Amino acid sequence: MTCVYVALALVVLVAVGVIAERHRTRRIAAGRVGETFDTFVAGFSSGDAPPEVLRAVYAQLQDWCSDAVDAFPVRAEDNLRRVYGLIEEDLDDQVLAVVARCGRRLAPAERLRAITPVETVRDFVRFVAACPEVAEPGAAADGPRP
Repeated sequence: MTCVYVALALVVLVAVGVIAERHRTRRIAAGRVGETFDTFVAGFSSGDAPPEVLRAVYAQLQDWCSDAVDAFPVRAEDNLRRVYGLIEEDLDDQVLAVVARCGRRLAPAERLRAITPVETVRDFVRFVAACPEVAEPGAAADGPRP
């Protein structure tokens, strides 16, 4: 019977955590009313990244927040851990998805080490922009992780 109570307590804790995270995400979005992809792009210099990288990162992070907010307003200075709750494993998955989404592949490890750690959305954009394009967009990305 004790196991049932422990399991129930864990389920309740997880549910409360998910609800709190969604509430926090909605609160952040409410403070960014009127911000769009154009606002996001304005946070970068013209040579920081190609448009397809900016679009892919923005779309991926909006998808990540879609369970709480339909169109989360992403900012270049957002901390990936604090704002999006991305831990290392999640970030690896997001990087791979974005690299594939914009037709790139991971660069060699020595080149990527120069642009890590990836802590902010700006870092994320720079990381992906440093990855070489593949001949065929949507091709699988393999190689070292951030």
